[in-house]
Amino acid sequence: MSREKPTYRAELERLDTAFPDKEFLTVKELADYLGVCKQTIYRKWHDHFNKTIHGFTKARIASVLAS
Repeated sequence: MSREKPTYRAELERLDTAFPDKEFLTVKELADYLGVCKQTIYRKWHDHFNKTIHGFTKARIASVLAS
């Protein structure tokens, strides 16, 4: 069983603050949140997600950001 990364909860809290009524973020929302373009998300995050990227759960985003 893997352990939670030390910054996971803080990342998840920041996402909850930024997107209080959403659990699933689009590529555009994630790109805006990170301050990058959508192509950067497709290029740099494709290893963390399915090949057909349509969006991300906040929990998965927090996990990737914490690593």
